[in-house]
Amino acid sequence: MNNLSIDTINEMLPKGLKAEVTGFNLVTISGKCIFYPDKYTHKVEDVKITDLSLYYLSSQLIQNVWPDMPPEDREFIKTGVSPEGWDEMFGCLEEEM
Repeated sequence: MNNLSIDTINEMLPKGLKAEVTGFNLVTISGKCIFYPDKYTHKVEDVKITDLSLYYLSSQLIQNVWPDMPPEDREFIKTGVSPEGWDEMFGCLEEEM
């Protein structure tokens, strides 16, 4: 995981998320989506990634660090908001179109 310890990464993650080393150079970020301060969805999300410290050590945008990662996974890593959380906060935008 390059230069950051798992404890340091956990301090940088949004509230409610936790990173665990789950394999060689593989980290799983899991937790319940936060969609309002101190309100969480009931579903636990998991995102498995490699080189997590690459994002935290670079000054690049998350979509530039992991261009092939689904946008909803990048959003969960960055903000702690899952697709279910977006639906709770803003409604289903696809239904309105």
